[in-house]
Amino acid sequence: MFDLDLESVEEASINEDAAKIIMQLEAWFESRTDKLQEIARSQPDTVKINDFENSNPDFINGFKAGLVAAVEVMRKFPVNVE
Repeated sequence: MFDLDLESVEEASINEDAAKIIMQLEAWFESRTDKLQEIARSQPDTVKINDFENSNPDFINGFKAGLVAAVEVMRKFPVNVE
């Protein structure tokens, strides 16, 4: 079993390399969130993911609703480096 006992803290010190990694992760997270929002706002006729393809309007609306829900759950990157 993998169990982390993490406490929420207001402030912590980290080294410069760790700060760079966190900033890169934050940029990646924001780019993925932006992409999900862009897809959710689009008006596709078909959803295609790898070999899967679906043109059913109900599926497309549900898929887009799922993207909106995912972005809402993810919100903002949980770590801030200053």
